[in-house]
Parts: sequence; C-alpha cells; structure tokens
Amino acid sequence: MELYNNTNKVIDLSDCWISDQSSTVQIASGKIFPGEYAIICDDNFENQYAFLGKVITVGTLPSLNNDEDEMTLWDADSNLIHTVHYFDSWYQDLNKEDGGWTLEMVDPNNPCGEANNWRASTKWFGGTPGTQNTAFGTNPDVVMPQLLQANALTDSTVQLTFSEYIESSSLLAATYSINNSISIGLITVVDGKNVILNLSNKLTFQIVYSVTVTGASDCVGNLIGTNNKADFALPEQGFVGDLVINEVLFNPYTGGSDFVEVYNNSNKYVNLQNWNLANIENDSVDNYKPITDQPYLLLPGGFVLLTKDAQNTANEYVNSVTTAFLQMETLPTYNNDEGDVYLINNLGMVVDSFSYNEDMHFALLNSVDGVSLERIDYDRNSNDASNWHSASEDVGFATPGYENSQYQQTNNDGNEINVEPETFSPDNDGYDDVVNINYNFSEGGYVANVLIYDAKGRLVKNLLQNQLLGTSGTFSWDGTSDNNEKGRIGIYIIFVEVFDLNGDVKSFKKTCVLAGRLD
Repeated sequence: MELYNNTNKVIDLSDCWISDQSSTVQIASGKIFPGEYAIICDDNFENQYAFLGKVITVGTLPSLNNDEDEMTLWDADSNLIHTVHYFDSWYQDLNKEDGGWTLEMVDPNNPCGEANNWRASTKWFGGTPGTQNTAFGTNPDVVMPQLLQANALTDSTVQLTFSEYIESSSLLAATYSINNSISIGLITVVDGKNVILNLSNKLTFQIVYSVTVTGASDCVGNLIGTNNKADFALPEQGFVGDLVINEVLFNPYTGGSDFVEVYNNSNKYVNLQNWNLANIENDSVDNYKPITDQPYLLLPGGFVLLTKDAQNTANEYVNSVTTAFLQMETLPTYNNDEGDVYLINNLGMVVDSFSYNEDMHFALLNSVDGVSLERIDYDRNSNDASNWHSASEDVGFATPGYENSQYQQTNNDGNEINVEPETFSPDNDGYDDVVNINYNFSEGGYVANVLIYDAKGRLVKNLLQNQLLGTSGTFSWDGTSDNNEKGRIGIYIIFVEVFDLNGDVKSFKKTCVLAGRLD
C-alpha cells in the first residue's frame, strides 16, 4: 500500500498502526515529507520496492482480501487518520479486477470519496508505487451526506445508516432527535456510516417514529442537508400469513433476471434480515439463499421485489417502483417450465410457498417470455392455481414493486355461492380479466365440481372436479375453454355442485357475461 502526505507538514510515522478487518501491525520508524509518497510493505520485500521510492516497512502487512477489505491508518494514540473500505467493483474493469493491478485514488483532497474517487491504474506494469497516480485529477466532493435509513434493533436501540463516511468526532457532536417523546442516551459510532442510538425509554410496537440528524458533516466539511430524516418502527416477528409471495418471474427475457415479489399482508413491521428464498430439490426444501444480512423493514401493505439484477429488471419494466427493489447476491434456481418458490423466515420456518408451472399463464399469450405470474388475492391460498394470472399486457407484463395488475379482492356477499364481477373481459388488460366464484358455507367437508356452460348449454370448461373445500374460498375462471381457446362474447352459466360424505348435495346456477371489444 502507498501513503501520500497531503499537508505542508513533516509527519513522523513512528508508532503508527495499519489494520484491516482481521489484523493490526505497527509501522517501523520513518518520516514522510510534504507532497511525498511512501510505499508500505513487509520488511522482507523492502529491497524489491526500494528503487521505486521511499519505503517504510512493517513486520507483516495485513493480508488484503481480493474482493473487499477495510484498511485503516491509526496514530500512536489510536486516533484514526484515514480509512478506506475498498471493493473489487471499484476497478470498473473486469480484466484488472482479476488481479495484478492497483487501485489508485483520484483526488487526495477527497479522501472519503469511496468508489467515486478510485480507479484502476493505467500504468503498463500495473501501478505507480512511489509516484503520482495515473488516475490523479480534480474530483471534489460537493455532495452533502444523507441519512439513508433507521432501523430499530431492539425496543431501546436504533441504528442509523448514512450515505457516506462521516468522522467519529462529527457523528458524536451531531444532534439527534426522535418524535413521540423518545429520549436518546448513549451514542455509539459503529463505523463512519453507522451509528447506534441507545434510547432512554422504550419503543412501542406498530408506531412509526421519525429520527432527525443535524450538524453532522463528512470529512471535507459538507454538512448533512435536507435528507436528514428517516422513519422507522419496532419490528415484529413474521409468521405464516403475514408475508405472502405475490408475483414471480421465472421465465425472464434472454439475459434477464428472475424475480420474486413479496407482499406484507399484515399490520406488522417485519424485518427481512436473515430471511431466505429457497426451492425444492430431492423432495425437500433446499438451496436457501439469504435475502439480506442487513436490517430491512417491510411495512404493512408494502411490497419488496427480490432480484439479483435490479438494474436489468428496472430496464425491462419501465413502470417499476425501484425503491421497493432489494438486490440479492443470488436467487435459487427457478426453472422456466415449473418449480417451487419458498419464503423462509429468520427462524427457519416456511412462511409461504408457491408451486408454479408454465401452463398457469393465460393460454392466449403468444409468448410467456418476460411475463410474470401475479397473485389475484392476497388472502386466497398461494397454491390455488386459479389465484394466479399472467400480468397484464397494458403494464408491460409485470408490476415490479407495486400492486398487481390482476389484483382483485374477493367480495363475498354472505350467500353460499356468488359470482363477481358479473361481467368480465379476459383480454389481459389488467381490468376484470377473471371472474371469481366465491363460496361461503356454514360447515366444512364439502366436495365441489364446477362446470362452465355457454348460453346454448354446451360444456366449455371443467373448472373444478372433486375438490375438497373449506368453509369459504374462491375460484377464478379466465374465460378460456378446456381446449385453451378464448370463449366467445356472451352469457355463460356457472354450475356448482357440492356434496358431503353423508350424501347431502347442493347445486347452484349462476350467470356471468364474457365481454370483449368488437373490431
């Protein structure tokens, strides 16, 4: 590693320390003059670098990870001088990222600029130890730091996350306030981007709090601006029925990414930290993939879109609500023809699951590439095939991060069988594309057959055959026949027959109208 003296002072490095995330080592005696560079290396390699410039050694330089690590320089009194948490993505060059090239700071007057102030060296032999960087240039930091998020870790601790590095002294000197009469006691700096507030009184479930930060500035003096406020709530444990799988893209466009959308169908504020997506392998739930290892609060009625390539999803679906995107490192494999999606909570419990197949798509689509399957009703069973429908063409065949184009809440009027809407138009435009057959019985144990006839009494669709019912529920018809042909415009008769083990039989006839455009 290389140090640069960006001051007009002579700096004595004696008794200074260098650390990474796993080890710390003391620097040997040495001075660095104004505008001078110093190469820091193992004492065994001093001769190898001596011809390039000033060399100051350490016993053993911390082993720097290839993908990411944090290097920190401390003075003799353990005061932080400078820290850089680098990532291999900072190279912005896949070939150089593979190894053999240095990362160079662009502007030494912007020491906390992170990815925006570092580039891969362009020197032919891989770096510029002891001399000015090839990436050297003017790159001032003129961006005010922001408060990105606040997360309640417990009922008496809140973690704040900032957009950029802020020195500990500035974080400790800043002013923090929380509404609803919450007082703040101890302030603990985790690192330059994270602070933990220890509260003097406790938070209450299902109350939204707001925290405001003033007076904090980044390492070049930019004060935190108007984006200094964040809402948070005390998270509750999510269980079965609280979060549901709401939309799945398992057959993306060529080169695209699968996605799974989850909806919070409860009044809880649920933290997705340490939750997983999974699939089925060898008849068991397997291939667990972590959603996030950081706090992520999903609000009641909120959506979160899980994908490994958020940019691709946003590019493919222009109406995407990208603020609801959460990019995962990888997803389980979801095959294009059929598969299983499992949502696992932080306790290892299956919260929801969905078994899909390509035949669940609207039969009249020319292609299902890039078309998501959308849940019709949050409260209906996830594995009721009639509760899923292809996303509307009018919205671009998917609704990443917002309400499904096919969403239709069940409306049971209290009768044993009802049909709504009475007129539907299965043209995949997202408006009344299905008709719902709702049932509501005083007792369970009925087995049902549901048949659809046209106005001339001809059987069009055998929708349900010998299916055991609960006391209430819904089935949906998308207007297609048993031959996967679109039904003609007109009146249809929905015949429902239910029977129990005692031989009791009930039958119902309801009508609906299949509407459409006349060309």
